Amino acid sequence: MELSFQGEDYNLYSVPILLNGEAYNLQVAYDFTAEEWSILGASQGLDDSGMASKELRLLEEGDVITTIWKMASYSGDDDFEMYTVDEVTVAAEIAFGEAPLFDGRCSMVFEMWDAAGNYAYSDAVTFDCANGEIWTTVCED
Repeated sequence: MELSFQGEDYNLYSVPILLNGEAYNLQVAYDFTAEEWSILGASQGLDDSGMASKELRLLEEGDVITTIWKMASYSGDDDFEMYTVDEVTVAAEIAFGEAPLFDGRCSMVFEMWDAAGNYAYSDAVTFDCANGEIWTTVCED
């Protein structure tokens, strides 16, 4: 999930998914006043010329969404790869929300890039989760 816009009243996020087997980014918003998530639609991102899609495809009942995670090994010696995780079939009432993290250890790295294609990664932050509590550790080079 990537923060696309940060505002006073709401944030916009882009979530990589497969929609009926095709690569899309689900566009969602979080309204701070209502404390609610809204699904705006899905876009196919950049085309071959680098132009962003300006139209959102609305989700339809029966669409199949496959969630995607970007993962790499804990050591960081490899590149991030996309992994499909779960499938959800869109129903009449579908919602986007938050869920507690499972018990275990996770790491998160921020990937930053510019218009020229330059990129950099942040230091890893490790989350140890147990019984709904979270402890974090920043790993420095």
